[in-house]
Amino acid sequence: MEKNSFESIANIVYSAVITVPGVAGFARLSEDDSGEESATLLITDYSQSIKLKQVEGKYVIDIFLILLEGSNIRDVSQEVQIRIKYELEKLESFPTDFTVNVHIQDLLV
Repeated sequence: MEKNSFESIANIVYSAVITVPGVAGFARLSEDDSGEESATLLITDYSQSIKLKQVEGKYVIDIFLILLEGSNIRDVSQEVQIRIKYELEKLESFPTDFTVNVHIQDLLV
């Protein structure tokens, strides 16, 4: 994966996800003073919402999203996984053995 930087992978993931119906945007996790996690909608720096790691020789992509209220969470999550998988499999230098985990952090009302 030397040819693909994190930034280029994040751009591909962003392009694949942003057009999925029901996705409001990317979430950034943060803890407030009480220690509870909260999600913030990211407008520009979506790379904070995408985590790429290697576990036992397999790449794992974690993506944190905010969906529109009324969206079917399961359908939107599956569509996000399908689109990311499709786009990354087109890259010759990206390994074909990877997992995409979609984390829904909030609903936008």
